[in-house]
Amino acid sequence: MSGHRVDIDIMKMLGDYSLAIQQMVAIARAVDIDAKVLILDEPTSSLDDKEVENLFALMRRLKENGVAIIFVTHYLDQVYAIADRITVMRNGAFVSEYKTSELPRIKLVAAMLGKDFDDLAAIKPEGKSEICEKVVVKTEGLSHIGKIKPFDFTIHEGEVVGITGLLGGSGRSEMVRCIYGADRSQTGKLAFKGRELRIKAPINAIKVGMGYLPDDRKADGCISCLSVRENIILALQAIFNIGL
Repeated sequence: MSGHRVDIDIMKMLGDYSLAIQQMVAIARAVDIDAKVLILDEPTSSLDDKEVENLFALMRRLKENGVAIIFVTHYLDQVYAIADRITVMRNGAFVSEYKTSELPRIKLVAAMLGKDFDDLAAIKPEGKSEICEKVVVKTEGLSHIGKIKPFDFTIHEGEVVGITGLLGGSGRSEMVRCIYGADRSQTGKLAFKGRELRIKAPINAIKVGMGYLPDDRKADGCISCLSVRENIILALQAIFNIGL
């Protein structure tokens, strides 16, 4: 592994290493069998910036040695940093293919959304909203390394804030998980109704009055082996340490 600048103990359990090291080991395994095509499906989804740089350096060395690489990702910056050609997929179907050097980003976004730039520019905001001055949640530089970069966010009492992004890679789910404590924040501050909080786990968020409905409700939002009644009162049981 030293040839790829990865310093690890080969007798140690792989699960004890970071996801970045696990990615490198998986790539090393493919290289060891003299693979001519390497398929990387969202390899950077849980890596921080430095780990992404190391992965890209390895990919470039493999490319120089004649290995063809398919790189699947939703991160546009990474596409432009590493890819020679870009293939756009939408709704399970091939849309188009471009040389990276000849493709403006706005054209790529339009191809991904199935809209021309003129159509996107013509979208107008609808309706009016009145925002209450009372701030409920405010974050400053909140982040979880490898999942979501530092972000600032504010939501007021009685306000509905919509967060949108591509499925996988945009960071929208990671953002709310960080606020709720499902992914523990590693930098920044979070205030709830003007009081700074340290959300170490979801129970801390529950106790101040937050609720979270995850995107995968079946896997993460309920316990199917319990009754409807028991599922409804789970949060109260957690707050008051009441057993089922």
